[in-house]
Amino acid sequence: MEITGALLIIVGSIEVIKYKQQHFTSLHGILGVCAFIATLITLLNGAMTSLITKFPSYGITAISLTTASKCLHGITGIGTLFLAAASLHYGYNKGSFRRWIDNEHFIIVLKVFTWIFTIFVGFEFWIVLVKRIKCKNTKPMG
Repeated sequence: MEITGALLIIVGSIEVIKYKQQHFTSLHGILGVCAFIATLITLLNGAMTSLITKFPSYGITAISLTTASKCLHGITGIGTLFLAAASLHYGYNKGSFRRWIDNEHFIIVLKVFTWIFTIFVGFEFWIVLVKRIKCKNTKPMG
């Protein structure tokens, strides 16, 4: 699902760049290019994390590297999601979107749902991260 989202972001960004005269002059555009760059960083970090987990772990260093890589990938992913949500939020105000949907109440609903989704995904990441850290730090009794 993340790869599909990343591909949609990349293809959408390329299409916008091809057909617009001016680029990255609005807050929507600046946040969008930041989200695009963060998407590429997250993809690269995810690929490195995948490679790290495929190699056998030799001692604490390898385990720590795997854990750190997974945490970094998750944090960059959540950061990317928040950048994309902010860009989308400001994109709802753009003229091209307003010509497509000319209902202020519906646009407000879209903004609210965008942020609710983004915040829930962000909280879910932190909850899972804390649970994983707690599980790794508990020692079996006996």
